Amino acid sequence: MTPPALLPPPQVIEWRSGPAVVEPVEHQPASARANTLSAALRGRLPGGKLPAEGYLLETGPGGAVIVAADAAGEVRARQTLRQLGGAPAVRIADWPAMAWRGLHVLDSGPDSLPALVRLVHEVLGPRKCNVLVYEIDYNFAFTSHPEMAAKGAWTIAQIRELGAACKAEGIRLIPELQCLGHQSWKKPPGALLVAHPDFEEPSDKKNPQSDIASDEFYCRSWCPSHPQVHAFVSDLIDELVDAFQTDAFHVGMDEVFLIGSEACPRCGKLNPADLYAHAVNDLHHRLHKRGVTMLMWGDRLLDGKATGYGDWEAATNGTAPAIDRIPTDIVICDWHYDGGVTGAYPSLKIFADRGFRVWPTVYKNLDASLGFLKAAREAADPRVLGGLASIWMPAGTMAATLFGDGRVAADPDDPQYRIAATALADLEAAWHPATR
Repeated sequence: MTPPALLPPPQVIEWRSGPAVVEPVEHQPASARANTLSAALRGRLPGGKLPAEGYLLETGPGGAVIVAADAAGEVRARQTLRQLGGAPAVRIADWPAMAWRGLHVLDSGPDSLPALVRLVHEVLGPRKCNVLVYEIDYNFAFTSHPEMAAKGAWTIAQIRELGAACKAEGIRLIPELQCLGHQSWKKPPGALLVAHPDFEEPSDKKNPQSDIASDEFYCRSWCPSHPQVHAFVSDLIDELVDAFQTDAFHVGMDEVFLIGSEACPRCGKLNPADLYAHAVNDLHHRLHKRGVTMLMWGDRLLDGKATGYGDWEAATNGTAPAIDRIPTDIVICDWHYDGGVTGAYPSLKIFADRGFRVWPTVYKNLDASLGFLKAAREAADPRVLGGLASIWMPAGTMAATLFGDGRVAADPDDPQYRIAATALADLEAAWHPATR
């Protein structure tokens, strides 16, 4: 019998002679068989003990035995058991290389819920993903401001079903609502500005990306000085926190080119860093009061010229000094997709040295992604949390490209399939770097 190729491969695996079955599963840590397994593998463990989410697993003719570091470790062991099926007898010691192993996806609406549940159980769980950042934005049946409730939007019951699937696989489900910037893509306003056009920061000509008449115009923003916008958006965030039953929330805040507009009567004479910090601090204050950890993208907090990252992965429009004006308990999602600055990632040290926890974020370039994850591991800093794989496509599209649509099989040559496959490779490497 040929042993299966486990993904990600365990840190230690010993195929043994003889057949095995995976049931029944024994997981009493004080049993004789568990003690024998622990003694046999203790010397293979870092520091002689299992790290968080780690587990020992043995299968044989009498079934399986699990020794887990914690409840999450038992979930990981059972995910491996599902892959073993009728494989030969085996002994495994396994634990993650990186603590936070996440996937960031765009919303695909509640019609995609069955596909998302399947994605969680059949793809993310087996690869030992432990965070799913779901960018829902305004696609929720809001009641605090009914004008924001989109037709066919997510309901609380539907979100709870997705949350239950994630919980079963040991995945922390974190919602995201894009704040300040990204209130449109190109020129059509997004939902907030359609409902409340008075919230919009008027465009100016400080840079091509903030000039709505330019072909390079990027995204609209809300006005951080508008007297009603913060309370309004906070109501929406409160509803999402309650619906997702979450202890963490991602507020976006990336790629803000339109801020401190010369055409804005409230912001025109104000410092962009002060305006940006004000927006961050308002959001943080609301979430912190609720005991919710805030996550945000980090590009506007980096000086594009000083770091060499440029004006997309970092800022050249004056927001970077805000890094010293915001709370350091915010988790910074530090995204770099094409190899950093000549293969280096100075942002990791910049954020960590200021006391932030930093979550390196990668995209479709596999070599660059693995390089960034390697730099994160080599930083050997507990404030560098792990790896976040982004796909920048709707989650349902990811599921369809991986599973096919029931009539047409998945196409490995589809560019979206390759993006999805790269994200899965990143998750595998965050658990076990030798995967790649």
